[in-house]
Amino acid sequence: MAKFYDIYHQIPSARQRRSSLNEQMSDFESNNLSCRGCIGNCCTFTSNSMMISPIEALDIIEYFIETDSFDLEHLVKKLQSTINEFRLYTNAGLRKTYTCPFYTGEKKGCTISKHSKPFGCLAFLPNEKNIIEGKTCSSKINSLKDRHEKFKIDEQLVNEAIKNELGLNWNKLSIPAAVLDLIKKGEHLLSHDS
Repeated sequence: MAKFYDIYHQIPSARQRRSSLNEQMSDFESNNLSCRGCIGNCCTFTSNSMMISPIEALDIIEYFIETDSFDLEHLVKKLQSTINEFRLYTNAGLRKTYTCPFYTGEKKGCTISKHSKPFGCLAFLPNEKNIIEGKTCSSKINSLKDRHEKFKIDEQLVNEAIKNELGLNWNKLSIPAAVLDLIKKGEHLLSHDS
């Protein structure tokens, strides 16, 4: 088993590290400030430039490994296709817009569980009722900062361990580039005992 997994499994779980953001999302929904009726522009190249850390990429990989329908070859092809289409090469280091490979093109169209989604995705919430195109949504920066402060030390330990063990030279990349880089550099990620 990879050394960083020892640290990863000792810190709060992916679900716990997202709980405050998911609670806020639920609070918004109970006040009719919901993403449910939206087509999801925030996931497409018109609005999305989400970048994630190594631990967020690992959370996504862990989520897919635990699903019954996990197909590594299909996942790699989907990630590579998105990287090629939107020119999201790992050495670019620039924030670019792209359609997330995990967006299905439908309402509530993310294939990643809310307990494993990138933090920034969870904190991007509507500012008005009955949105359908997401034109008035925004990142809830204070919520992201509060969450980050609570888990900063744990996540820094895991991020550094992943970077050191896999030889990563980045702190944040686009979702497809980050996930694909971890898969390629850490093939043993997909065969460990959880």
